[in-house]
Amino acid sequence: MDSLMKAVRVGSMLGGIVLGLPWAASPAHAAASNYEVINGAECLPYTPFDTSANTGGGLYWQQMLYAFSNGTAFCHLRTTQEWPLSTLQYVLFNILPVNGIFTARLCVHDGISTLATCGNSSTIPISGGVFGVSYTNYVYPPNPLPANASGAYLQITFPFAQTRTYEGLVQQVLPVWYNPSATAAVSQNALPAEPAEPQRPTPEQQAAQMKVTQSHASEFVNGLATAVQNEQRDNAWAQQTEAGLRRSFASARLPSDGLKAVDCRSSKCAIQVQLPAVKSAQTALEQQTAVVRWISAGTPCGYTVVPAQDPLSMNGSALRIYLACSR
Repeated sequence: MDSLMKAVRVGSMLGGIVLGLPWAASPAHAAASNYEVINGAECLPYTPFDTSANTGGGLYWQQMLYAFSNGTAFCHLRTTQEWPLSTLQYVLFNILPVNGIFTARLCVHDGISTLATCGNSSTIPISGGVFGVSYTNYVYPPNPLPANASGAYLQITFPFAQTRTYEGLVQQVLPVWYNPSATAAVSQNALPAEPAEPQRPTPEQQAAQMKVTQSHASEFVNGLATAVQNEQRDNAWAQQTEAGLRRSFASARLPSDGLKAVDCRSSKCAIQVQLPAVKSAQTALEQQTAVVRWISAGTPCGYTVVPAQDPLSMNGSALRIYLACSR
């Protein structure tokens, strides 16, 4: 990865990035790799910009996404049958920060349940960086991948500010896939085999597969809970991590009594958050987004958010969050 980052030439606000991919000189690696450039304007900003009130999370301009404080962007990746999620290696992202720090994570989902699992965070500016200059950083998928994970998105959390201000520019996202089996085929001077025409599943088969996917999601969550329960507690690390989570929650835009439990062990944590009843589905969505903002900015650890059965319930809901920290 160091050689890759050395090959990234940081551009200006007008230039974007220029990549010299380290495998480009090798025909074998070229055939085994796949990547695409996603413009910032292809990402979904939340909250959408409101031109009448001149407020919102992001404002599109050509291929750029102008980022405003307290917003979030979701850049969905285009997985295909030839390049499934299991071959996704990492995602590069290019941002020009103006004021605060942007936090990014690579998150995966199964397309059926409301479960989302995110990998460790990366930030822009990088350590020691300055504002007003484009930076490129990267994120990895969560490890291990949940069973049946089929889709992915880059989640970018914009800087927090009491007064909504312009914070920077999301320029490009570049997901990179690699399939080692394709390397072997090319190295033997043989073309990769054409994939067989898939048999079209019946509606009954597809419905059955959806039930299997939902079952695997439940098994994955149960496994996360068991892993926390079975892990020995490192008191020094656990107390420090729990205190940090409580401090960051207190500064988030969430009800002060909403953090019901934080249980950390030696590299994992289980968290319970209770959201109060609200008057509209829009407010319920804002609460869910505030929780994601808090946990994304409050810890560098990978995490899985387990929402209630109905995430937009106006009667209030409970969320479980599981952290997996690298030490």
